[in-house]
Amino acid sequence: MRSRAVFYLLPLLVCLAVGCQRIRIEKSYKMEAQAVQLLGVDPPAYQQQVKVTVEPVSAGVKAYLVKEVDEKIAQDALGSEKEPRADIVLGSCGSDEARPYSFEATIPAKTGYTVLLKTATKGTDVKVTIVGK
Repeated sequence: MRSRAVFYLLPLLVCLAVGCQRIRIEKSYKMEAQAVQLLGVDPPAYQQQVKVTVEPVSAGVKAYLVKEVDEKIAQDALGSEKEPRADIVLGSCGSDEARPYSFEATIPAKTGYTVLLKTATKGTDVKVTIVGK
């Protein structure tokens, strides 16, 4: 019986030892027109590939993924109705229409990151999902 337990626990221990860091974050927001919403994520121990899916209900939403250290710069740009600088954006996508979309980005090891959402001239409910491998 003990050998069975070791057999089932061994893959889990190997995964923890080499740094498997699967994440799945789902958040829903009610956003006003021309609003910016932030979703911060803790740093992964190792480089991580993430997929961000944004599902707006009634209006377009743009999304930007930046390192945590660049969050303020990106937020200030969006607050001034400008796009964040390309050199600080790890991934982005968006639409002026209410349709779901996804994008992928690579997160460096030990680097916190933030997803910033920006609505245009109309408010909307929006669901954001971040899945990391």
